[in-house]
Amino acid sequence: MNILRQTIEFFVSLKGKLIISVGITLVCAIGFSTYYISQRERARLLDSSQEHATFVSHVILKSITKSMMDASGKDVQDILSMVISLEDIDNIWILNEEGRIVRYAKEMKTGGSLLSDFSRMTPGGVTVNRADDKKVISYLPINNDKMCWGCHDPARPTLGYLAVQIPIAKVEKEIALTRRFQIILAAVIVIIVSGVIIFLFSKFINAPLTELSGKMSRVQSGDLKVQVKTRKKDELGRLGEGFNTMVQRLREASKEIKMHHQEQLERADRLANLGELAAGAAHEINNPAGIILTRIGYLLHHAKKSRFSKSVIEDLQAVEHQTYRISKIVKGLLNFSKATSFFPHNVCLNEIIEKLLLILEPRLKHQNVKLFKNLVPEYSEIYADPGQIEQVILNIINNAIDSMPSGGNLVIKTDRVNGEDRDESLRLSVLDTGVGIAKENLDKIFSPFFTTKEEGKGTGLGLSISYGIIKTHGGRIEVKSEVGKGSEFCVYLPLFNGQISKG
Repeated sequence: MNILRQTIEFFVSLKGKLIISVGITLVCAIGFSTYYISQRERARLLDSSQEHATFVSHVILKSITKSMMDASGKDVQDILSMVISLEDIDNIWILNEEGRIVRYAKEMKTGGSLLSDFSRMTPGGVTVNRADDKKVISYLPINNDKMCWGCHDPARPTLGYLAVQIPIAKVEKEIALTRRFQIILAAVIVIIVSGVIIFLFSKFINAPLTELSGKMSRVQSGDLKVQVKTRKKDELGRLGEGFNTMVQRLREASKEIKMHHQEQLERADRLANLGELAAGAAHEINNPAGIILTRIGYLLHHAKKSRFSKSVIEDLQAVEHQTYRISKIVKGLLNFSKATSFFPHNVCLNEIIEKLLLILEPRLKHQNVKLFKNLVPEYSEIYADPGQIEQVILNIINNAIDSMPSGGNLVIKTDRVNGEDRDESLRLSVLDTGVGIAKENLDKIFSPFFTTKEEGKGTGLGLSISYGIIKTHGGRIEVKSEVGKGSEFCVYLPLFNGQISKG
């Protein structure tokens, strides 16, 4: 199993792929070139054999010309027998015009025909017997010269043919040896070139990549102190420099995240202490405030009944108004500090929005705010506490209306987006054309008691409470704003997928 696993790992590795690719390329290239050279060499040797056969034919024809003119058949036969014993020749024939054998050097039936070869022969040419590809036959025409006109009709241009058959076994053996040598040489070249490539690849490519892969594994395990030594300025060197830069940025980001996390922990601790303090203070303030409101109400009633001066009544009304404001702040402190009950179930966000817009319709008309809405018609269910979601939406819309004292446009829309964890979320966007929020205040708007409204018009707890509610629901709030142009609040909530969230 280990051998099989190592084999598979080799084939899927970059080194294995390169070796296989180079090996196949070399084998194909050298194999093709070896085949081409072998065929060229074979053709050359065959041409040489054919030239030799033609030369021997001319020599034999000159040797037997006088004997043929003397009509000495015995001398012709003796010459043919002598030549075949001296030269590496299979056989010699003298053919008539029709290609039939008249004389031969080796025993062969007279009158036999070489017509199958003779028909493919051109005058004075050489042909190869393709039946077994083991011999070369040269056909040389015996011309009817003037000296032959005494015995032959001058009108006949050719009296016959001299055919010489030379075996090419030696040629084939030489071709086979050459091919075997070329194959061995090609194999040696492939092995040497592959070895050189493997060595160079291992040293200059595989080793740096293996080191980089090992360092990457250490980074994945959390070690952000690793660095790659970059000694070259090639692609691998730039890759190493990029890796070092990436690790450095990860190290800086990790440090910033830890600092931010520590700040969040300290902030959470301060808020917890503030919550406890706020709860205690609220209870201590709420009772006296209630008593003051009761007494002020009685005094106002008595003052109006007794026809006190207008200034006295206005002072008493101012005291009542400020006491109501104290009660409102105390109520906000209590809501901020206490653990609100959480009763989530699957609800339709669009229905919540529509219900709230009906409630807010009179205020929108009163402040000359035009409403534009675009709610996604399907898949708008979320797993949430409807009361808390209503509180968040109402808070954001009210803030948007407050930012447009002279009227403006309010856009409310929902759509589906991919969340940070690639799960789909439902996004509620509230856009206004109000006064906007200064850039330096964007990071503070979710902090308790921070407000940009005029004194007496806000406690600074609404967005802080809304932020906590959305976090409890597993979502998030984002804000974009530009002074003089307006703001956009985006609330992201997980879509209801049939599973109850434990967040």
